[in-house]
Amino acid sequence: MTEEPRSHFQPLKIVAGRQHDVGNSDNGMHDFSHAEPSIPDLDWTILMARAQDGDASAYLRLLEAITPYLRSLAARRHRDQSDIEDAVQDVLLTVHSIRHTYDPGRPFGPWLVAIANRRFIDRLRRQGRVKANVRVMAWLACTIATRSLS
Repeated sequence: MTEEPRSHFQPLKIVAGRQHDVGNSDNGMHDFSHAEPSIPDLDWTILMARAQDGDASAYLRLLEAITPYLRSLAARRHRDQSDIEDAVQDVLLTVHSIRHTYDPGRPFGPWLVAIANRRFIDRLRRQGRVKANVRVMAWLACTIATRSLS
């Protein structure tokens, strides 16, 4: 598997609130082709703080809000749709299990991205080891079959 150069990816921009319209055209339509992906960090920070205080609906809204963002991050590292979904679930489970470590005085976006990147890298390492083991097992099976025929 070859990895595409990362130069064509636009950097993420952390902003408070929703993504701003970038590039209004003369016909009144919005052109988002040059828009930078953004994290509604203030909203997510507030939702996470409320979730830590026991607000289940805030936690559900947070998870629903971050899932598409995590999918877009996972798609940068994984090609197969099932790998992307597995990676997102892995990050969501990690966020759930360590949510008590989040400091509401700090932005949520960088905390989430750090967790996601670590989980994605761990997953890629695991996949690399599994593929290497499969190649070794295939070689051994071929060697044993060749020797048994002789």
